[in-house]
Amino acid sequence: MSESPQQPHDGQILAEALKRIRRLRDLSAPQVSERMHISLRTYQDFEAGRGRLNEDYVHRFARATDSDPHAILHAVKIGSPQLAVWCADNKFLTVFEIELQRFGDRMGERIRSLEPRELILAISAMFHGLESESRDREVDSRTWLETGQADLNRRRPKPGR
Repeated sequence: MSESPQQPHDGQILAEALKRIRRLRDLSAPQVSERMHISLRTYQDFEAGRGRLNEDYVHRFARATDSDPHAILHAVKIGSPQLAVWCADNKFLTVFEIELQRFGDRMGERIRSLEPRELILAISAMFHGLESESRDREVDSRTWLETGQADLNRRRPKPGR
């Protein structure tokens, strides 16, 4: 029986995503730690993926590097550090989270009645549409993102117990 290669753990995925984004932004670890208002040693542990995933630090890192905190978190969830880099500039997963929150507000309890097949078709169509329209779109995304991020931040639970 052959052994399959060992999957990286979430700390390794997080570490790779953070390093890639920091390098993309041409920032040093001391610069990012200062922008996050944490000690360099604490930042180094965070960037190395040591300890438990700290969502507050992910959001601070994203603000410090002008990247997408939701893409960083999803990158860990799906084991794809490059996702965080691909979404750093366009804030793809933040846009998705904002719209998901708004959809939840509009639909409420009716979400339960949606069939999986409907969801698969609708979400697949959205992604296929993005693929075909990617070169044709230009909207006032900065204002939309700022407003939506403010809404997300207001509703995001505070760290701690």
